[in-house]
Amino acid sequence: MKKMKHVLVGGIALTLLFSPGLSSVDAKGHSKGKSHKKIVLVDKNRNKIADKWEKQYKLSGKHVASKDNDRDGLSNLIEYHLKLNPLKSDTDKDGVKDGLEDTDKDELPNSTEIELGTLPQDADTDNDRVKDGEEETKDGVEYADLIHDLKLSIKSKDLILEVKYKYNKRHAHLHIKTNDKDLSPAKVKEFVQDFEAFSGLSSKELTDKMTADFGIESDFAVKLELKYLNGDRFELKKHVSVADEDAEETEETTPSKPAEEDGQKEDQDEDDESDDKDESEDEDEAADQEAV
Repeated sequence: MKKMKHVLVGGIALTLLFSPGLSSVDAKGHSKGKSHKKIVLVDKNRNKIADKWEKQYKLSGKHVASKDNDRDGLSNLIEYHLKLNPLKSDTDKDGVKDGLEDTDKDELPNSTEIELGTLPQDADTDNDRVKDGEEETKDGVEYADLIHDLKLSIKSKDLILEVKYKYNKRHAHLHIKTNDKDLSPAKVKEFVQDFEAFSGLSSKELTDKMTADFGIESDFAVKLELKYLNGDRFELKKHVSVADEDAEETEETTPSKPAEEDGQKEDQDEDDESDDKDESEDEDEAADQEAV
């Protein structure tokens, strides 16, 4: 019974917040038994934005709610609910645009939540006691760790691969251009998903994975740019020498062998110098005997 009451109260609160033309009650006045003081939210154009707020920022027109006057990635309607300035892209002047702020602290930027269909003013949109950023896909990856945008370019003697990937509105969009007929989109998508699952890979681990997954056998140039749903970014621009990497691994596994060889060589040189000295002394003695 208590649970039902809680849901009912929540429903009433949402109705008061979003329904145009309704009024809210001054709780303080009510507690003292005084007459109710009503604050009327006038919304003549019924766009779910109070006319007073539109007038405050001098907003007008038929599509005021959907416009993004300050180009920060948020519509005026969203800025109204988040209590932001629709004419300034960085309301709090902290160097981060309003669209990239995480107002509800759920590990997802405001603009990303709009794309996903979640509420940037509510950390738990579906009320399942799991923050929106911590919700998981069917593959077990948290939304905050998903890749939002990815651009990958690999060029070697035998392989040319261009990949563009975007996750939007809970759907993945993949575009591939390659000269390898055996490289399927499923293989590339698997690479992206693995990268999401193991996002802590170092640059070397990442290039090693590319070498193995795409069957690269010669030196290659790679350029990677990506952004996660949580706003984090990663960039990699590198020329990878497959032969050099193999040589480095061999040197690391047997570091003492070259040193031993150098020592033997030095000893050999010293012996040769000693032999030369002995031979020289013998020659001198022979010369002295002939002179006698």
